[in-house]
Amino acid sequence: MRLITAISKSRIERQQLCISSWTKYTKDIVACNTKEDIEHLQPLFPNVKFIECPEELTGKALYDRPDRVSIYALAKCGPGLLLNSDIKIEGVSTKDFYSIWSPVSKMLKLGIRSNFDGLGKPKTQEKYGIDAFLLTEDVIESIPNLGFTIGVSVWDYWLVWHFITERYKIKPIYGHMLHLVHTSSWNEQDTAIGMELMIKNYRIDLEQLTKAVQVFTARDKHYA
Repeated sequence: MRLITAISKSRIERQQLCISSWTKYTKDIVACNTKEDIEHLQPLFPNVKFIECPEELTGKALYDRPDRVSIYALAKCGPGLLLNSDIKIEGVSTKDFYSIWSPVSKMLKLGIRSNFDGLGKPKTQEKYGIDAFLLTEDVIESIPNLGFTIGVSVWDYWLVWHFITERYKIKPIYGHMLHLVHTSSWNEQDTAIGMELMIKNYRIDLEQLTKAVQVFTARDKHYA
């Protein structure tokens, strides 16, 4: 299985640790980044194959963030498992990992992380965000180029809602993705931009979207 990500120029050591955990499961690890970022990152991640993101598929026009990579560009690197670069995979055998993430027709499998705040600290299930999506060939064909980028808010909820509208079954997966808590890299303006896209393309507001994602990821009863 291919693992697909975009690597940030910040928090390098954490990303190195997390991506090194992926090599237990595959040697096929791909990062889609801008040309400028690849020049900086490639020596730091020798086990990663870098793919250059075209300028028109970055976050430059929509978010004024030319270093951000669109979900559409990342999907074109598939099929495979799209995963945030600061997620560590642990506590699952290679055999079980492949079984859990095996493709199923008309199903969107997605990964819910556990958070912790330092070594020895307790783990807690993430209440809202989603960090992994299985990009099968049919999923990739269905993803529109709306401009959403990885590393900002709403992109994960958009993918869930888009595939609900496409009548896919949503399958949340828990238990082997670990995330070290850190300051958020997105802001309220990013959320506003994302929700403008959701209202324009799907006619759904933030409250409706949040409730729907909570239900479809089986978190509505735990975090009502």
